[in-house]
Amino acid sequence: KRRVILASVIATLFAIQSTSSFAANLKPTYLLPSSSAVSLKVLATAGDRFAGTVIKGIPDGMGAHMNGNQMTILSVFEHSTSNPFVKTGESTSKPWGASITQFNFSPRLRAFTQADNDFIKSINFWNYTQGKWVTDPTNSGPANSPTGTFGWGINRFCSANLVPAGTFLYKDGNTTLGYDGALFFSGEEAGDASRAFAFEMDGTGYQFPRMGMASWENLVTNPKPGRNTVVLGNEDGSATNSHLHMYVGTKTTSGNAFEKAGLNNGKLYVLNVPAAANDNVFRTTIGKNKATPATFKEVNWNQSVSDFDKSVTEAGSEFARIEDGEWDPNNPNVFYFLTTESNKDPIATA
Repeated sequence: KRRVILASVIATLFAIQSTSSFAANLKPTYLLPSSSAVSLKVLATAGDRFAGTVIKGIPDGMGAHMNGNQMTILSVFEHSTSNPFVKTGESTSKPWGASITQFNFSPRLRAFTQADNDFIKSINFWNYTQGKWVTDPTNSGPANSPTGTFGWGINRFCSANLVPAGTFLYKDGNTTLGYDGALFFSGEEAGDASRAFAFEMDGTGYQFPRMGMASWENLVTNPKPGRNTVVLGNEDGSATNSHLHMYVGTKTTSGNAFEKAGLNNGKLYVLNVPAAANDNVFRTTIGKNKATPATFKEVNWNQSVSDFDKSVTEAGSEFARIEDGEWDPNNPNVFYFLTTESNKDPIATA
């Protein structure tokens, strides 16, 4: 429940009045109160300045943790590498495009006191041919990767998930497995060649190759303690070709933070509903509030983009754009997710 409450606090932080926010009263309100006793006003939005740093877009996926008597908030921005303004920052030596901003929030002042648009300090990219980490992603993608993918440009981070410190630790007798810090997950939402990423709190990033490639909405780690590390990936692709991915790895005592957390030694699976090959069949033959058998089928993550997409389509049930999902806080064996499109509904697809 603490996790759910914290998420609610984060969601409303950008809708609280603050004297440090520039012309806050003139900003649009993104949330509407359900009670007349509640008044919501914007705390920060695109174009505001904090200690000289300009918020360069509308915040998207977020995560937060307490840092002493301050709160640290991380927010991604869904910037496209094809946007003319974003392309002015194009680089051949460092990550550019979608970004993460670190905000410092004072609970006492109820205000942001600082922002840093350069949270990402470095990224360990995965070279599919060499099978190892590289610091330069040039030509690191699978064979025959589409032009403009798997490079320095980070294309459209969408939702995000901050996994609290301690989640990736597991005590096995006298041996402590895993990584003790927090990790912030997000992924590119830019087609079938999109990459998943995780970041330490010092801004060190890691590509998540074994999660596969998809137009990611979010990557949500299972909070249940255990030797295994489980991450579900929501694919927000087309109405007829989106899937739910599941990564299962094992926590270790060696390697970098990402490897210790069990995120680079596991297998990849995709959700399969035997009675429903796709969303339309699910709606018409199964319907609402009815249980139906489901399983996960293993797929090979280490393929070309086109072969991987083909294998996922063959193994999994197709859903209509899987948006955000969340584990049940009272039962970590249950995961809820939403689809947000129907290709049978002309209004939804207009």
